[in-house]
Amino acid sequence: MQINEFLAHFNDVKQTGPNQWQAKCPAHDDRVSSLSITANSDGIAVFCHAGCKTEDIVKSIGLELKDLFFDHKEIRPHIAATYDYVDENGTLLFQVVRYTPKGFRQRRPDGHGGWIWNLSGIQRVPYRLPELVNADPDAIIFITEGEKDVDLLRSLGLTATCNPMGAGKWKSSYNHYFRDRDVVILPDADRPGRAHAEQVKESLAGIARSVTMVELPELGPRQDISDWLAAGHDKGELLDLVERARATDTTGPVQSATITSTEDYHRTDYGNALRLIDRHGASLRYSFQRGRWLIWDGRRWAWDKAGEITRKAKDAVRAVYNEAAKAQDSAERKALALWAARSEGEARLRSMISLARDEVPVLLEDLDGDPWKLNVANGTLDLRTGKLRPHRREDLIT
Repeated sequence: MQINEFLAHFNDVKQTGPNQWQAKCPAHDDRVSSLSITANSDGIAVFCHAGCKTEDIVKSIGLELKDLFFDHKEIRPHIAATYDYVDENGTLLFQVVRYTPKGFRQRRPDGHGGWIWNLSGIQRVPYRLPELVNADPDAIIFITEGEKDVDLLRSLGLTATCNPMGAGKWKSSYNHYFRDRDVVILPDADRPGRAHAEQVKESLAGIARSVTMVELPELGPRQDISDWLAAGHDKGELLDLVERARATDTTGPVQSATITSTEDYHRTDYGNALRLIDRHGASLRYSFQRGRWLIWDGRRWAWDKAGEITRKAKDAVRAVYNEAAKAQDSAERKALALWAARSEGEARLRSMISLARDEVPVLLEDLDGDPWKLNVANGTLDLRTGKLRPHRREDLIT
């Protein structure tokens, strides 16, 4: 059985990442789509966050456990994507070729419309080099482990790059492209990914203006920024995490930050409040003087008139289900899933929001405190110098 046939047996199927889906579990009265479905080269894996057994899930849709395994005769490697590596003028140097099932090879033009399947004598450069060298000097440069992640960040309007051939292949010859740049490294959630990120960070020390490593919260083993975005996170959340990470720097320009571990949260209203702040705190402020929330909208701090704080609280509750999915102990997994369901109630949502208030307080006198800073559509204009720079949360402009 292939994955499309398998998915047809479920209700409310939603793709959450590459070869990953979410659906309602048929083995219990599921109202929150608590079933995760993953396909790999061997077959299909299912996991119910409410604790249902795989055998019961499969049986409830009229299948057997053997139906979870693919017929390998149907799987043939084929080219899924190609990634062009070009010089600063846009001339093609070589390609990285990605296959399905997952695999990679490199090839270079032979000058006659064909390919030579090696990089002998070919200059290695970072991916999307022209965009890197021509980027705004004040723009953040994101470094990921793979080309797919770079292209996804680029589609969000961000500047991103990577080195060819993946983890552990960073070369010092790439460093000069990052001189006096602000760099953010997004490691994959595995040991090679973190080791690669550390290698890049150390290599750019003293060359880049700043280097920040941000480990994304709620990534499963071997997942990356593409999986994180596919799970429902967005550009705004990513930039929130980056800003918080950069703000924690106390040792100099090269820094690293890891967001609070799920192990630090208790199954309490205050634990949920901390989840809310860890996920969205950079974009939240609360005025006790007015009794109202302020939300960062990307340009300014706006008073919440449409229940945005409640939507962010609901997002924090959904994160508890992700914690349950990663729990190794079955009892802990069930307890977290139960707590997530209870946290969806109005009273607990209100308690979470209330307890989060004093984590991000702001005084009215601190808002719009600098009369020389003028907020305009494309940035903040310093009326003293005439310089336009990007919008910044710390200016507290409303």
